[in-house]
Amino acid sequence: MEFVGSLTDKTDSTTNNEERRIVEQLWQELKPLHRLLHAYIRQQMSKLYPELIQLDQPIPIHLTKDIFGSMMTYLVKDILPFPHLKGIDFGPAIKQKNFTEEKIFHYADRFFVSLNLTQVPNNFWNLSIFKKIPGRHMACHPTAFDMYKYDDVRFHRSPHGAFSEAIGDAIALTKMSPTHLKRIGLLENYSGCDKTILLELGSSKPWEDILEEFAGVRTFSAKSCLRYFKPLQDYLAELVEQGQLKFFLFVI
Repeated sequence: MEFVGSLTDKTDSTTNNEERRIVEQLWQELKPLHRLLHAYIRQQMSKLYPELIQLDQPIPIHLTKDIFGSMMTYLVKDILPFPHLKGIDFGPAIKQKNFTEEKIFHYADRFFVSLNLTQVPNNFWNLSIFKKIPGRHMACHPTAFDMYKYDDVRFHRSPHGAFSEAIGDAIALTKMSPTHLKRIGLLENYSGCDKTILLELGSSKPWEDILEEFAGVRTFSAKSCLRYFKPLQDYLAELVEQGQLKFFLFVI
């Protein structure tokens, strides 16, 4: 006898066509910045690989050394503008404060709590491995789960995949802010809006309702992202205007 169970949550209120429309809308909003940014990266990479990069062609993805072509960390030192400006070296401060692997997690936990997110349970400290065990192949990837604040297992999914992704990226940006770095002694308390509402309701409500409770809107928009990156977009547009950045339009 085969038993088939169905767990129904309330987040699947958006049809596939509506999802595609939202993604297309976000892409159209971000496309001008995306094209400027990739034009700049392409031009800088052409100096590293003059025989492999053409300014009027897309960037060969294998040269980014990332399977998705989105993480270009290894290129940073070669493509960032203003090479005479040195980045902040956290090494001396980290040594002075005697940071350990577990201590870093404690700082991270305190940071999440300062954003009004939930403190990790005691089991996290008792059952986690904070340092790679010699001779053992280990890979760690952060995962968000059990979003719903109550016990009903049907609603433990995230309200919408974009919520957990967006919150993770926002926190990644915030933790590198001068304010936070000063607070932990590496460089004033950060006080942000209450992000818990986006997660603690899990999938017990349609994601549009949860987004409206949090932000007062019922759909996604790239406006805040564009506002954050406006100085970068203005800088790149100025390079194009001055003829210092070759800008080609591709059909994307």
